[in-house]
Amino acid sequence: VYFSDGSSKRVHSMGYKKGETSEKLKKKIAEMADKLPGDVSPARIRRPLEEELKKYAVHKNRMNERLHETSINDKLSLIRRLITPFSIADMDVANITKSDVDDWLDELSQRVVNGKPKPCSSDAKKRAYNLLTDYYNHYYTEEIDANKVCPARGHTFDVELQPVSNTQVFTDEEQELYLDKCKSLGSDYDILRFLLLTGMRAGEACTLTWGDFI
Repeated sequence: VYFSDGSSKRVHSMGYKKGETSEKLKKKIAEMADKLPGDVSPARIRRPLEEELKKYAVHKNRMNERLHETSINDKLSLIRRLITPFSIADMDVANITKSDVDDWLDELSQRVVNGKPKPCSSDAKKRAYNLLTDYYNHYYTEEIDANKVCPARGHTFDVELQPVSNTQVFTDEEQELYLDKCKSLGSDYDILRFLLLTGMRAGEACTLTWGDFI
């Protein structure tokens, strides 16, 4: 800003001088702090599981642009069908225990739809359970509380595999060629090699914890 006497000052967002800007910013922060509760640490803000899983589904899509929109819709549908109707949906994610998850899985096994018993399939339960595991291991512990132990642990599901016709697998030569090309990807090589040798899908590998190897 140029003045009539020839002097000039650079305008900052909240004042003409750096000192003025700093003081005004401190005052604004103090005013905001007065309006907040005493303890505003991330781990103390109430977060219902249903809402957190919905946000996580969108967050995961933003972090990984390769995910298809259908992947997000599948997760939201899973939440709507297998989380929302049950009491665990409104529980604070910070307070959910393994016992709560056990009770939820029992409720899924005894599910009633339109007055008729309609137990949830093992495959659907596994996908919903993996969503919880994924949320706690790859979002909650990284963004909110690193000391939180995932409550979704220790369960296995008997999923009936559908027969696949005309299954094609890499020959030894094709595996060597594939791994040779992957070496140029740096740290991703170990992940891709792990997927090849185990036959896992990327989503399944992402939900693994150290407990799965013990």
